Amino acid sequence: MTVATAVGLVLILLGLYGIAVTRNLVRILISLELATVGAFAALAPVAVKDPASALYGVLFLVMASVSEAAILAALIYRNYSLTKDTDVSSITSGREV
Repeated sequence: MTVATAVGLVLILLGLYGIAVTRNLVRILISLELATVGAFAALAPVAVKDPASALYGVLFLVMASVSEAAILAALIYRNYSLTKDTDVSSITSGREV
């Protein structure tokens, strides 16, 4: 296991831990981005051995990262505009203020 892979796995685990323990949507967004950066770091050894296959991995990660960030940012904006709160519990309550 290379250093880049180990750092990538640690970042992915930290991101998943952040998603699991927080109820704030902004912190969830930051944790998702941390996990994505970890996936990029874990992909680095593949890029050294086979750049062509790493390109497909990078393209997939960029598409996934941009789409999840856009969806979560829209969710944060909508929730804050309705409830003036960024907590997940305000979404699950089903009430709009």
